[in-house]
Amino acid sequence: MPERRSNDGPEQPPHSPLHRSRGADLGRAVGIGVATCLFYTALVLGLTWPLATKISSDLPMTAPACRFDSSLVAWALAHQTQALTSEPSRLLDAGIYHPAPNALLYGEAAFGGLPFFGPAFWSTGNPTLAINLTFLAGVVLTAAAIHAVLWSWTGSTLASFLGAWTFLMTRWTLWSWVPCAPNYALLPYFPFIVFLAARPVANRLRSLGLGMLVFLQGSSSVYVAGALLPTLGLLGFGRWLQGGLRRTSSGLLVTTLVSALALAGLYSLYLLVRMENPDLTRQSIWAFRLQTTTLPRGIFQPIRPTALPIAALLSIALGLLSLPLRRFRSANPASGTAWLHAT
Repeated sequence: MPERRSNDGPEQPPHSPLHRSRGADLGRAVGIGVATCLFYTALVLGLTWPLATKISSDLPMTAPACRFDSSLVAWALAHQTQALTSEPSRLLDAGIYHPAPNALLYGEAAFGGLPFFGPAFWSTGNPTLAINLTFLAGVVLTAAAIHAVLWSWTGSTLASFLGAWTFLMTRWTLWSWVPCAPNYALLPYFPFIVFLAARPVANRLRSLGLGMLVFLQGSSSVYVAGALLPTLGLLGFGRWLQGGLRRTSSGLLVTTLVSALALAGLYSLYLLVRMENPDLTRQSIWAFRLQTTTLPRGIFQPIRPTALPIAALLSIALGLLSLPLRRFRSANPASGTAWLHAT
């Protein structure tokens, strides 16, 4: 019989050195991944201490919105967990505003939080524990994902840690908004989306993986989806404008479009509430009559995601101070590209 061949050459017997090498590499990668997650778990627990000691009874308090937004997200996810495990047809009919239908959609449903919140709530019945675990797990996994992607690009553990550390040190992450709305901690797919989109999407498997990650990430919040999809679309369009990349850029554009349609189908459910109650905005407690003007300096307030923490300013200062040192080092083609990207 003719010898069967794969893309990598002749098929290897199960106990060949090549199979053993691949198994060892996979085991090593898994071990490194577990160790990385454990490291960032310990780091995040330390940064949020003493939340870990009261994880089943207390919610974090970093801003006035924590008094109601975190409870709202926990309630929405608790209702979805109960509905999906007992009566899925009642998923949108949360027990508020009776007899109004689809009451779950009167607030942010945070669909993407279910894989994190659901198992903890289903097994313990404790929404406080489940929402705290959702918050902490989201931050830990996002930091670990940033570390993994940066390590794959640079091979530097220090650079990978600095990337994750920048995310953790941003006030938005641990000390202002995210503790109030834990679904915004669920960004672990984002680094891998960046990783896959950094190179042309040239095959179906890569397109499928990217599309699934985009949908999972966008399902955490419509605002996250609104930030992610236009960026990918602009990236794909920019590559399309470059003649040599048009064939491969179509993969990114198609993947972005399909993901956008899937997320549009998910969030179009909110249009049901809008059509059923056109005067909803006038009924909200947030319908303030006072006319206000937000001043530009507001973007630097600690509660804003645009606020720069001291750690980021220190990193920028150290980077600028290191710039003159380039003259005394050997020429490195990648150095100029790195500095351009940093700028």
